[in-house]
Amino acid sequence: MTNFHDRRGTAFTVKRATITPGVSVTKTWQNISTTNKGVLSDLSGFMARKYERKYAESTHVLFCGVIDIKTDDRIVFESLEYEVANVSNPAQMDHHLEVELKLYK
Repeated sequence: MTNFHDRRGTAFTVKRATITPGVSVTKTWQNISTTNKGVLSDLSGFMARKYERKYAESTHVLFCGVIDIKTDDRIVFESLEYEVANVSNPAQMDHHLEVELKLYK
């Protein structure tokens, strides 16, 4: 059985930074996953109050399947880029992830 976000979701890309030490540290972003689907929701009303205690800077929540995604990764969703603020696996059920995002650009 597929999850709702897998059937009806929108494709998104996960990017992760590679840091190269040297005279000046270089941070390069690379796509690590491009075959994901999810549903993006802005934090407004009740949800904003729910999340504001811990992650006041979060602007959106992405609901997606369980994938390799970490805090400080970036998500490209419909040509907008978001920084990952927090990743939650509700009740540790491995049903879906709730990824708190901050609009980057």
